[in-house]
Amino acid sequence: MRKETKRSAYLLLICILASVLAAGCLGPKTCDMCNGVGTITCPTCGGSGSTEKSIPYDATCPRCGGDGQVITGGVEVLGHVVGGVTETCPECGGKGTITKYRTETVTCPKCGGNGEITCPKCNGKGEV
Repeated sequence: MRKETKRSAYLLLICILASVLAAGCLGPKTCDMCNGVGTITCPTCGGSGSTEKSIPYDATCPRCGGDGQVITGGVEVLGHVVGGVTETCPECGGKGTITKYRTETVTCPKCGGNGEITCPKCNGKGEV
């Protein structure tokens, strides 16, 4: 082989190798998101498998006692207000109830309670 032909062949080989390496054609690589496991910790529950849910419910208004009205400007005598003006309760708006919330622990909807989800980068294969 001539010197120039040898040099061209080496350059071609180097170009092919460089493109193979750049394209990742040397086979699958371990997924860097899940470290090859195929699952990651659930971002919703942090791996606990459960979350807290706030549930609304109606409760008796503490200001008007459920009447929807309050008396203002009167005088209290033996536990009763005498005189004054009856007005719509400012706390409940006359409904007699207010919305309160209680917290319940529920199974995490994202992971189904196991604390892990399929890795979104490798689709659970562990390799990309």
